[in-house]
Amino acid sequence: MKLSISTICDRATVREGLLHILGAGVTTVTQNLPSPLMLDVAILLTIEAEDVGEHWLSVVLRHEDTDDRLGEIRAQFEVPEDQVRKVDAPLGNVPVSIPLRTFRITKEGFYVVDVIVDNNLMGALRIVVHAPEQPESEQNGSVQDVV
Repeated sequence: MKLSISTICDRATVREGLLHILGAGVTTVTQNLPSPLMLDVAILLTIEAEDVGEHWLSVVLRHEDTDDRLGEIRAQFEVPEDQVRKVDAPLGNVPVSIPLRTFRITKEGFYVVDVIVDNNLMGALRIVVHAPEQPESEQNGSVQDVV
């Protein structure tokens, strides 16, 4: 099995066996904290004949500095034996969209999204999360009149 595509994106969907990706390659996010990470992970696995059987896909979001896990999404899939071709050629692709909206980000910093298949790390995606800069008037807690 090969990880053909893994990217953090604005949105990913799967329809009729096709992976649709919007805004791929996100590496930096600015958002109010704490809040959910409003992104998806688009994954495309290429299946080979030797991959017949059940498999587990895990996507783990963790803080890079502390290695604290913010969460994990797991999915099971199966490559049926009757789909195996006689020639040594790829069987096809498994398109997957994983929403990161279920993960709550509480602090700025570097995060890593690990893509794991059958307990093997297939890829790791880095993303940095920033909080928006506060206007100086809000930082000082003062209110200014606008004329």
